[in-house]
Amino acid sequence: MKKISMLFYISMTVGLIFAIAGGVMIDRGEVNMGQIYDILQENLNFSEKKVVFEQAEIPEFSESEKYTSDKNVTYPLNEFHTLEIYSEGCSVEFKPTNADDMKISLDYPKKLNNKIFLRTAVKNGSLKVLTTWADSNGGVGSRDVVLTVEIPENYKGGYSINGSGTAVDICSLESSMDFSFNLLGSTVKTGELTGGEFIFELSGTTLNAESIESRGGINFSVTSSTMNIDTLSSAYTRLNASSSTVNLKNISGGITTDSQTSTLNCEFKHIGGNVNITAEMGSVNVKIPHNSPVSLRHEESYSTFKNNVKWTDKGDKNKDSKYIIDTNVKFSIVTLEEK
Repeated sequence: MKKISMLFYISMTVGLIFAIAGGVMIDRGEVNMGQIYDILQENLNFSEKKVVFEQAEIPEFSESEKYTSDKNVTYPLNEFHTLEIYSEGCSVEFKPTNADDMKISLDYPKKLNNKIFLRTAVKNGSLKVLTTWADSNGGVGSRDVVLTVEIPENYKGGYSINGSGTAVDICSLESSMDFSFNLLGSTVKTGELTGGEFIFELSGTTLNAESIESRGGINFSVTSSTMNIDTLSSAYTRLNASSSTVNLKNISGGITTDSQTSTLNCEFKHIGGNVNITAEMGSVNVKIPHNSPVSLRHEESYSTFKNNVKWTDKGDKNKDSKYIIDTNVKFSIVTLEEK
């Protein structure tokens, strides 16, 4: 019974993928469901997603530690080098300020007195900020509780933003250190972010970013999420996605992706590294500038590959190619075209 159910799922999924493509023909004389099932059993793991989300560990403030529970606190910048936010069921707003110190405040309706608290403390060079509920938030909307962080212009430290059921709104930020995001069932809106390494761990989350510029690398690990990034620049970018929709525009650099049951759209402004695409049971669209310095390698298994690039040399290669576009897909649709 389990095998029959799996075959039904496979047939429906494959049919959907190729229906989306439009006009794609399969020679049914060369493909049968038994073959498909054997290949999937060998190569694909339906019982476990490739992307496993692990929520960030919530810090504990013991009675012996020095911490404050005031609704409004201010910290001099010389006391810490990294800001760590941990929030649940509330809004988090980052705002620029001309002040010399970082100010953190928590606003909420009076009816929530003694139900939600703000905990802050500096430990091991990090300013840890935690919002906690006495029991649960009781269905309180995230917009009813607002954690505001005022970022001084001369703060160039790192950021770690963690939460669940949180609406995060971040102004443009420039850091000489790293950014990390660990969010569950949340929404994120950002301006221009510039820093060292970037790490995004997202589950059931929507991310809309104006620009992300990394002096190092960017690592995305997303499941059941949606990402829209208007400009992306880094030495390297790695993306692991499961059951997600990812739209990346104005990419500068190279990228390595591994996606499962996802839709991936990559539009390059400048190719400055290899482009490696691995996909299973999804769709991938890649746009590159005309005469980009690349050559092409691709391999498909029960998939379709549409190559709409006008190559300057024979054999899917442009003149003076330095980098490679390499795709390896199963039960997927890949489209490669020029901007």
